[in-house]
Amino acid sequence: LELPHIHLAIAGDGELRHKLQAIVEQLGLQDRVHFLGEIPPTDLVNLLNAANVFAMPSRFEGLSNALLEAISAGLPVIASDIPTQAEVLRTRGAELCGFLVPPDDIHGWADAIRQLCRDSQLRKKYGESARVRSADFTIEKMIDGFELAIMRAR
Repeated sequence: LELPHIHLAIAGDGELRHKLQAIVEQLGLQDRVHFLGEIPPTDLVNLLNAANVFAMPSRFEGLSNALLEAISAGLPVIASDIPTQAEVLRTRGAELCGFLVPPDDIHGWADAIRQLCRDSQLRKKYGESARVRSADFTIEKMIDGFELAIMRAR
């Protein structure tokens, strides 16, 4: 309601979908909130390329493939300030390549979305830094990290 010109596309499916759909209907937002369901991997690139911003308001999350795919696509990100997401969005220089917001801070989420939608330079800055950050999460680098952790544990 705070962002009348914004459309939200929710990809994936889960146990809360019906509850979310009921809230959307109760608020009369069916024309702006789109439930896409599961997205085939072949279509995911198109979805990410069509997006302006990626938001991940998880309360609990491991190392999220969705978040890694979004930064790899160069999308500016808004994510919950939980440890795993903060680690992904924090560059080696400790700068953020996106917004970190407490999961239940509705106004904080709205403000971050508003800032990114109004400021093309900020979107570009976060998108570019996200793409650079994604290079730290290649399969090769992750395997090297696992091997190093195993060697240290011995």
